[in-house]
Amino acid sequence: LEDLDPQVAAVLRRTANTHARAPLVQNTQEHQVLGHLEKARQELPNYYAGHDKEFPKRFFRFLQDYLLDFHSAGGITQPHALFACGLNGVGKSYLVELVVKKLLVGAGINYVACDLGTMSDPADPELGRFLKREAFKPNPTVIVCNELQNLRNKDDEGKAFPHPAANALKALFDGTLKEKEIPTAALFFPFNPMPGRIPTMSPNPDVTTVEHVQKIHRNLFGSPSAIAREIGFMFDDQLARQMTFRACTVEPFSLEDFRQLVTLTARPVLEHTLKDMRVYPFFTRAMVDQYLIPELVSPMEQGRGIKEELSLEIRKMFLQVKPYLNNAELLCRDEVELYFDYDKATQKVLVHVLAHDADGRNPIRLHPIEITPVHKNHPSRLTPREKLSPLEMHGAIQCFSEAFVMARFGIPFEVLRADWV
Repeated sequence: LEDLDPQVAAVLRRTANTHARAPLVQNTQEHQVLGHLEKARQELPNYYAGHDKEFPKRFFRFLQDYLLDFHSAGGITQPHALFACGLNGVGKSYLVELVVKKLLVGAGINYVACDLGTMSDPADPELGRFLKREAFKPNPTVIVCNELQNLRNKDDEGKAFPHPAANALKALFDGTLKEKEIPTAALFFPFNPMPGRIPTMSPNPDVTTVEHVQKIHRNLFGSPSAIAREIGFMFDDQLARQMTFRACTVEPFSLEDFRQLVTLTARPVLEHTLKDMRVYPFFTRAMVDQYLIPELVSPMEQGRGIKEELSLEIRKMFLQVKPYLNNAELLCRDEVELYFDYDKATQKVLVHVLAHDADGRNPIRLHPIEITPVHKNHPSRLTPREKLSPLEMHGAIQCFSEAFVMARFGIPFEVLRADWV
């Protein structure tokens, strides 16, 4: 705690005092905020804290940088989307629990928490508690959404089954929050919009992410999302078993589209401030150590600038792809598609660049680019194993594709190791 900048507590206190329109705890004392941070740190799992003795300093250094980012105009003044990505158990929901439910509440910041990860069953008592306690909380300063992919309009058998929370969310976004009551921050932890199939997130493995997006939008606002339709997921008999996304650039998948996608369910609330929003996807340690290419891991293990090094290496990877794109004589950049596959024999991720010829009709499959994922017996792993499982390989492709696209669009992102959270 000695490394925690005193300004952090001041920012938290100022944030609480600035937004007097919400029922916030006034005049939060600095020692109270620091005490709350210390309590949150003590409640962290021993696995994380015990793994790295430097954990408290790094975690609070992150909080310091992140919270001071809210310093402008005396508090939280811009919507922030926290994009948590990764396989089950890497710490996405825990980030919500710790940073939001402990730190924001401890700072006296009024928030609404909508975690649909525990609400897929209408009989779940947590759903009822959410509807009563959260959905109609007046004038929240911060809205938090997690596991939005569970907001679907059909049950596992394909029968019509709107999610019970859909109406509550619609009321929250459309009715409760009038223009003068728009929250000053919105933290969203949505599903991963990049790969096509997410078997760990859907009871039906044939349901694609783009369908999830459309269903969420249809549930809340009555029509499919044009953004979801335009992302460009491709599935046919030949590609059905490949995780795929389109490397569209300006059109149709622009940075603005990305921002709108991650705030899809809150567009009526946030559309006027989207241009000011910053996007923070979070990579946890499991992704960095276990999935990404070795060039990304080495500089991190040496303790150098994590965000800068990761962004640099991903951009280097894109430069390896770029010559193939240029040689294809494309009509426009969004005629290029990238397919990620896994070669079991060599345990390498293959990036297939699929372009089109000059008339834009005939596909040209270019030479695949090999990426060697970090092996499970890498020294940084706590429990070495010989091979990456198919699910873990899914995570490798998933995480790299996200990082690739974010670097491609110049989207700012943080790398958050799980032993920080």
